Amino acid sequence: MKRNMLILTNRTLHNGPRMIREFQTFKNDFNITAFGLSKPLDEEIHYEDINQFRTLPLQITNALLRRLFYKKWWGGVAEYYPLIEAYILKNNFDAIIIHDPTFLPLISRLKSKRPFLSIYNAHEYHPLEFEDKPQWTETIGRYLTTLYKNHLPDIDLMINVCEGIAQECENKFQKKSLVIPNVANESAIAPTENTGIIKLIYHGAIMQSRNIEDMIDVMKILGNDYSLDIMGMVSSGNESYFATLKQYALQAGNVYFRDAVPFHEIVPTINQYDIGLFLLRPNNFNYTHALPNKLFEFIQAKLAIAVGPSVEMKRVVNQYHLGVVSDDFSAESLASAIKQLDRAAIKQFKQHAVAASAIENAAHYANIYLQQVKAFMN
Repeated sequence: MKRNMLILTNRTLHNGPRMIREFQTFKNDFNITAFGLSKPLDEEIHYEDINQFRTLPLQITNALLRRLFYKKWWGGVAEYYPLIEAYILKNNFDAIIIHDPTFLPLISRLKSKRPFLSIYNAHEYHPLEFEDKPQWTETIGRYLTTLYKNHLPDIDLMINVCEGIAQECENKFQKKSLVIPNVANESAIAPTENTGIIKLIYHGAIMQSRNIEDMIDVMKILGNDYSLDIMGMVSSGNESYFATLKQYALQAGNVYFRDAVPFHEIVPTINQYDIGLFLLRPNNFNYTHALPNKLFEFIQAKLAIAVGPSVEMKRVVNQYHLGVVSDDFSAESLASAIKQLDRAAIKQFKQHAVAASAIENAAHYANIYLQQVKAFMN
């Protein structure tokens, strides 16, 4: 007989990779209800629109908080709680997974009323998410640190995306984590063999904090024997940055923009390229320890990879011999590393990606996650 699981988030469910993989991981063993901002594509998941649990006083409270503290706020201090708490107590959930730190107090309150397995799937290290912004650090950063300190003890299983973040949680809050990276589904797609110019791809969110212009600078140095396609969606509030970025790209003459594709089409779409590119300045703790979806999508697409010396990405690239890592975060350093790659080297790195794809895939980590959850519940 299946047990009952609730997945609770302030995020969209139709395109959120970590939630989608949880649906795939647990739906054979659990009846899943998901609260979020959009309906899952998987029809087996019972969906509840989280906005229906908002009350007007809470909306007003959170609007004031946003105005007082910071323009971006995840759901607020107490948003949704009373009605969601009533819904949960009315239904019999054996496991609850939260994806947002603002739901941590809710877990603590529920734990005092009934037993269940509590899981916090942390997408990043929230207490230092925008540590490069002093106003944020002194307001929301302090609040999130307090949430972690007071409520992580009520979490039975914490999920983190990389070893660096897991270690920080253990050092600062004495909370051990299960590391589940943002890996892609395994793909049987074969490497492509291209001729002509060497084609690079960056895909992902387009936002100013990622300094995407740095990758355009790489292309300026590489010249006309290389091209870069930037494929992604413009994050809210970054429309002006995107317009500036497109104008800046004209100076390179070898950088092009293409529309984002659905989550399940990313790997087959980028398979046509030679090199997956990502250069991310270590502007804050999460960027320093970034281990993004795109790295594993590069692997499943069987691409060579070129990245800056970000700790976690460097480890994966070097472990499986997937490509090149620059000496520093400058465009000059990464361009120099890429120039070392001829067609033979790119072909070899693509073959290494074939081997890595059999290990660094969603099914491998899903089994680890599922077995850990079963162990807690038995």
